[in-house]
Amino acid sequence: SQSILWAICLAMLVAAVLLAMGKAFPKGGLQERGFAGIAEMVPVVTILFLSIALGDSLRVLGTGAFLSGVAAQFVSPIIVPAVLFVVAGVTAFMTGTSWGTYGIMIPIAMPLAAALGLPPSLVLAAVLGGGVFGDHCSPISDTTIIASLAAGCDHIDHVRTQMPYALVTGGIAVILYLIAGAVTGG
Repeated sequence: SQSILWAICLAMLVAAVLLAMGKAFPKGGLQERGFAGIAEMVPVVTILFLSIALGDSLRVLGTGAFLSGVAAQFVSPIIVPAVLFVVAGVTAFMTGTSWGTYGIMIPIAMPLAAALGLPPSLVLAAVLGGGVFGDHCSPISDTTIIASLAAGCDHIDHVRTQMPYALVTGGIAVILYLIAGAVTGG
C-alpha cells in the first residue's frame, strides 16, 4: 500500500508539472481541477479504507480461525476453492472493489486453507480471482466505469454486453476450482 501511495504522489506531481509547463489551465485552474479529482476519489478510498479496517478487525477477532474450525467439520475441502471464488466474486460485485474484497476475504480464507489442509496458493488464487471477477462485472466498479468511458459507450450497455463473457469465464473458473479442490483436497 505504501508503494501505491508513492506512485500516486509521483504521478500527481509529474502531471501537475507537465500541465503547468504547458499552461493548459488558467491561473488557479490546475489546483481547482486537482482538488475536484481528489474529491471524486474520496468514496473509493473510503470504501477501501473501511474494508481494510474490517479485514484487520476480522483478523484480530480471530474470525478466520473460528470459521475455519466450524467449516472444517461440515465442508468438504473439495468445494472450498470454488465457494471462495464465488463469495469473493459476489462481495466484489456488491462493493465495486477488488482490493476491499481482498481485505475482507483473505483473513478468513487463509486460516480455512490451513485448517482443511488446502494449498494456500490455491485458496489465495480463488479469493484474488473472485475479487477481480466481481469487480469486472460490477456496475459500480471504478474500472468498469472507466472502461465504458474509454470505449465511448453507455455505461449500462457496457456492463450488459460484458456480463455474458464474464459469467461464462467465471463458470469455467468455478469448474476448474472444483477440479483443483478435488485434486488437492480430496
